[in-house]
Amino acid sequence: MLPGMLERGSGTLLFTSGISAVHPIDFLGNIGIAVAGLRNYVLALAQAVSDRGVHVGHVPIGAAIAPGSPAAPEAVAETHWRLHTDRDRNEVILGDLATVQAAINGLNTTPAS
Repeated sequence: MLPGMLERGSGTLLFTSGISAVHPIDFLGNIGIAVAGLRNYVLALAQAVSDRGVHVGHVPIGAAIAPGSPAAPEAVAETHWRLHTDRDRNEVILGDLATVQAAINGLNTTPAS
């Protein structure tokens, strides 16, 4: 796809990952390495092709993809759409590390017996 976009001088490539691309989380270290590498590639690619009409964006998600969440399906769709149409930035984080830590803490809580 990228060669065709470069030839046309227009296009958008969007990538999505988890929050561990930006904020290391100990038990997600294995996938964190991969998504941090993806993020680095995306941001470097954005720099390399921005003057050729191609926009590249990354959306790391740090929340449940569920209604009412910072990463509700509508929010994810809107964020990707805005990255494509506004072309004013290369990364938008949905949710945050505190949201993820709260969810992890909730999983680690043992129910009272």
